[in-house]
Amino acid sequence: MALSLFTYATANAFAEGVPEGSYSGAVSDGNRQVRVDAQVANQSVRLHFGEPYNCRLAAVQRETSAEGIRYVFGITPNGGAFCESLENRTLVVKTSPGRAFISFTAGGVAWSGNLDK
Repeated sequence: MALSLFTYATANAFAEGVPEGSYSGAVSDGNRQVRVDAQVANQSVRLHFGEPYNCRLAAVQRETSAEGIRYVFGITPNGGAFCESLENRTLVVKTSPGRAFISFTAGGVAWSGNLDK
């Protein structure tokens, strides 16, 4: 029964999507770390990566899975090799109160990190 309630609560949270608003934090590939600011609205996420990448791009919500809410990155409006390597790739977001855990692969390298609201 407890597992069913957890599954129901998780499914409801995913159905509602990531709570709208501003998030900030950092992502890491295990060796490097970069600051990330995110804006979540209307089933999309806009990310701005800080130095040394200094680029931005948006992702649109596609589906939910056991991994989290899946988004697909669009085309970067300002270029940059890092953001260009994310174009048409998947961003996965898991949420907890006041926090979002994001993960993605750029250039064959896995990146992840926590962003706080």
